[in-house]
Amino acid sequence: MRASLISMLIVIGIVASACAPALTPPPTSTITPVPPTATSTVNPSPLPTEKPEPVYIPSLEPTATAIASVFAAYYNATRAFDIEAVMALIADSPEKICFRECYSDRATIRRLWEREFQMGHITDVQILSVEGNVVRYRWRLYDKEGDPIDSGTAIFVVENGKVKSDYNE
Repeated sequence: MRASLISMLIVIGIVASACAPALTPPPTSTITPVPPTATSTVNPSPLPTEKPEPVYIPSLEPTATAIASVFAAYYNATRAFDIEAVMALIADSPEKICFRECYSDRATIRRLWEREFQMGHITDVQILSVEGNVVRYRWRLYDKEGDPIDSGTAIFVVENGKVKSDYNE
């Protein structure tokens, strides 16, 4: 009786495995490149193990170029995980720097970026317009595997060559 029970369990196992769908690995994620436009600033971020391309500044009037240069320096520093360079570009009294939450004190902003750097997040940016001291831009955040996490459009305000505000629209 015991032998027939074992035989029956073996037959059930063989039948069940034959009827079960084949296991396939999940599809791999890829980053779809954004086609370049007249205002395109950078290609989507490469995997964080590769060196990201610097933020491109489109041809602008001299004042707008200076504002866009602060923007490019700031995001190039974040993409290089250079906390000292990031903090050197933050105004002494920022109005609001947002990254999931908004902050207005330099110590908290520093901790925010240090946390993002530890997680290996890279932000890809594209300048949409520069008017006065305001840069309007599109951003996409990638995790350390290169998978997109979030995206949106934001406002970046420069005052006296420093980042005064950086927040989502």
